[in-house]
Amino acid sequence: GVWPSGGGGGEVEGKNWMATLVDDYRHLANRGLIVIFLVDFILVFIQVSLEAILTPMTTNMYDWGEVYNSLLYIGLAVLVVAGFAVIAAIPSSSVSHFDAKMIVLGLGFFLAGGIMATVLLEGSVEELDVSLTAFLFLVATIALGVPPLTIGIPALFAKKVDSEYLQGRSQGLLSATTSLACVIAPIFAGVLLCCMRIMSIIFIVLLCLSIAAFLLCWALGDFTERKAVLVADDDVEKVSINY
Repeated sequence: GVWPSGGGGGEVEGKNWMATLVDDYRHLANRGLIVIFLVDFILVFIQVSLEAILTPMTTNMYDWGEVYNSLLYIGLAVLVVAGFAVIAAIPSSSVSHFDAKMIVLGLGFFLAGGIMATVLLEGSVEELDVSLTAFLFLVATIALGVPPLTIGIPALFAKKVDSEYLQGRSQGLLSATTSLACVIAPIFAGVLLCCMRIMSIIFIVLLCLSIAAFLLCWALGDFTERKAVLVADDDVEKVSINY
């Protein structure tokens, strides 16, 4: 198909929109972006899964009702906001590869939480017997991984897509990845309420896969610094862009 680019009589210039679309998606289908899509999916998938099972867990283990569960969510929200505040206080320009390091830090917190969950959670949700201190430490560890990942993923993604023309489409794909995780995660968590340890092991496998893929791409130079050259008034200034 051809989209006309002008009006009036005679021949008009056109553009093969299908070829352009294919070229756009070929540009987006590079190794670094695919890994960022993967990390984003796993982040949302684990986060939504935990939100789905948190209330059944507290109800069965501690006989909590709406008030105590609400207080738990408020406490986790305060912890996440505090994490954002701490990261915001760090001058990112003074830390090389700031966004990539935030992603690794967040995945590390998630992995630590997954390992603790594998040790503490055994059997179905009705059979769980975990001390309140250990449970709060577990959910707090996972919550601490949310701020660095939430900051690092969009920032690194935007830097990897260096074309303004592709920013909208690429952000749409990232949102689609998030939506897909939000749809699948509650179903996954509901099915595995009968075997919490298997759920935790699956989380660990996904996290190890994402960490290995991310570190491999970093080692191969996908998230290394890129140099841009700005020319103004016959002066050349080199600007470092930290991934």
